[in-house]
Amino acid sequence: VPSASQTTGRGPYSAGRYPALHPTPPGISSIDYNNAYNPYCAYNDTYEGPFPPASNRLKLEVRAGEKAPGI
Repeated sequence: VPSASQTTGRGPYSAGRYPALHPTPPGISSIDYNNAYNPYCAYNDTYEGPFPPASNRLKLEVRAGEKAPGI
């Protein structure tokens, strides 16, 4: 699930990251940003990375997970 927060571009990769999803039996998933990772395009210019849709852009800061390469 591509996602972005208010910290995107100031530590995390500028196009967003992928948090870990943990499905539960009733069909609701929990999201774990501690294990959020960068898309392949963060490491290789030959890949095109998806931008998170508006519904996946959080209006808060998430300071957990993998940071942008070189930071």
